This record gives sequence, C-alpha cells and structure tokens, in this order.
Amino acid sequence: MKAPKKITLSATTTNVAGKFSVTIQNLGDHPEVIQSLSDLTNLGTVTIQSLSNCPSFLATMVPPKGTFPMTLAPQKKLNLTFVAHFDCANDPAATAKGVAHNDYRTIVDLAPDTVPSNDTCPRPPNPATGDKGCGNKDPVTKQPGADVFTDVVVKP
Repeated sequence: MKAPKKITLSATTTNVAGKFSVTIQNLGDHPEVIQSLSDLTNLGTVTIQSLSNCPSFLATMVPPKGTFPMTLAPQKKLNLTFVAHFDCANDPAATAKGVAHNDYRTIVDLAPDTVPSNDTCPRPPNPATGDKGCGNKDPVTKQPGADVFTDVVVKP
C-alpha cells in the first residue's frame, strides 16, 4: 500500500485529491476469477482515518484498465488505484525531521479469505504464510508493518 505522504491546502486550494496504490496478490494455488467491477470493489476498502478532529473517510477505487471477468493466477499481483479528497487538516503544520504533524492514517481492509491474518494493512510479515507484510518500514525492525501516514499542510 502506498499513500500520499503530504497534501498541501491553501486559501485557494481547499480540496486536493490524493492517490493511493494497493497491490493484492493471489497467494493460493488456483486462479481467482473477478467477475465484475462490483466484485472487485467489494474485495476491499481503503479508509483514511483522521488522527484528530477532521472526519475519517473512504477512498474510491479507480476502475482498472481491462475487461471483466479478470483472472488472477496463483502468485500473481493486481495493482489497484484509489482516490480520496482531502479538505481538512487536523494540524496545519508540516512534518519536519524529528517532529511529526501527521493528520491521517491509511488502513486497507480486504474481504475475508482463507488466511485472515493478511487481510488488513499495515501488518508485519508472516513467514508461515509467505506474506511479506505491508505498510511503512518499522524504524526498529526495518520490515513492513508500520503505520502509513498523510500529513495535510495548510499554506497561507
């Protein structure tokens, strides 16, 4: 999962679209068929969770190129794009080295499957299932699993 690190608002730019990338992978041993855009949309949600007084909200999936049905072969990945509109800053200051001013945390929840431990991101790696984990790198372990933040900065 990737989320915008920084969104800049101003008196003249009060709403900015942020782009989110989510990669799903078929870890099973048989192909998964996605019949329609509706089925694909129901596979998961991207929640932009406010860290203070601004409201939390959901990102919207951008329809992928290609036609349905789609087949995701075993061990293959599918890259999905989501868009969300930011119009509120919990803290208008910018994050600086050593001083975080993050406003939102991004969470991806996928539809339940046979390995529920890998249905939410961020999460640490799980060698038992072959899951490499997702999210930002943890500063201590240097592995995925740390929160993914977006800082909304308000310029005069």
